Amino acid sequence: MDPIKFVDSLDGQKHVVLVYDDWSFGKMIQFRFINNGLMKGENCIYLTHGDPRIIKNEMDENEIDVKEFIQKDLLHIQQISSPEKDPKGILIGYENIVKQVTADKKPPYRVVGRIMPDIGIEEAMSVQIAIERMAHATFENLNSTVLCTYDFNDIPSKDYKMWLGRLFSHHHAAIVSTRSGISMADYL
Repeated sequence: MDPIKFVDSLDGQKHVVLVYDDWSFGKMIQFRFINNGLMKGENCIYLTHGDPRIIKNEMDENEIDVKEFIQKDLLHIQQISSPEKDPKGILIGYENIVKQVTADKKPPYRVVGRIMPDIGIEEAMSVQIAIERMAHATFENLNSTVLCTYDFNDIPSKDYKMWLGRLFSHHHAAIVSTRSGISMADYL
């Protein structure tokens, strides 16, 4: 199915992984996902490890009325820290991030992002997979639709098949978008 049609068809609580190799197309899918939630009156949360102003500008460029939806308290672009910085451990750090980004917001939530900022080394990717496993196991408690984002080029180059298989096993659905000709079939 076409990634845009799939995003448009999402309804109800889903934990979805997005793997892409073209940054601009990946952003377009993410922003379509967010915009669909905004149109439904959902609290939309975009997680970033960078400057939220950059995301706001990108959303504006993708025809999301950022100012209006922030004023309506429906759009929340939140800069998050990396969970490994939590003195109580990474998984507690993840739980604290979830509490922080959902505080004072009414469900249902529509969330885009990823908890670990850099997954380019195997140890970091392993931590991200553990977070995905924990999130998926308790997903029914989140009252949300989540789009976890992965640039194919950031996934550790050693054994792509294993990493992608693990990612896919901890989500309800996967969107795989390859504009540059990478065939995911080669890795699955």
